Amino acid sequence: MDKELLQLLLDKGLLAIILAVLGYWINKSLSKVSFEQSKNLMLEEQNTQLKNRLIEAATTKELDRIEQQLAEFYYPIYFRLQKDNALWKLSPQLKIGEQALPQSANAIIEQEYILKNHREIVEIIESKIHLIEIDEALQEQINLYLKHVAVYETSRLVEQLKDLNPIDLQAPWPAQFFPLVEGKI
Repeated sequence: MDKELLQLLLDKGLLAIILAVLGYWINKSLSKVSFEQSKNLMLEEQNTQLKNRLIEAATTKELDRIEQQLAEFYYPIYFRLQKDNALWKLSPQLKIGEQALPQSANAIIEQEYILKNHREIVEIIESKIHLIEIDEALQEQINLYLKHVAVYETSRLVEQLKDLNPIDLQAPWPAQFFPLVEGKI
């Protein structure tokens, strides 16, 4: 009986040791899998955060670009075009209502205000055109505007052309220039 009891205890002890080693190994394996899963989740979260920061940076960069376009190109041109609209109402050439000034004021209005304003717009176009993504319609209107201004200025410098307007010299005001600029704002 002592022998059997000893054999039984030995068998049970060996089985307990095997189960303990097996339990330890399973625990280590599960811990390793859990660690890998946690590590993968952490990497995925970092990846998501990085993607979000990249999207935010791209959005900020795009907003900065748009803000620069507005501040340095569209708003200055728009303001000057609005100024042109107001000044033309004073021109005796157009005789718009009772606000028109006497004919003797026409040359001063043209030289000191309207043509000066046109030159400022041309300067903005020439120095800031690189800021915008120009589409075909806007490019066409800019070209027509530049032609209009060149003909207008030239006609005021050449004695035999002084009484003519750009429209008389095939360089009318580009009708869509103002609406296209206004539409970009």
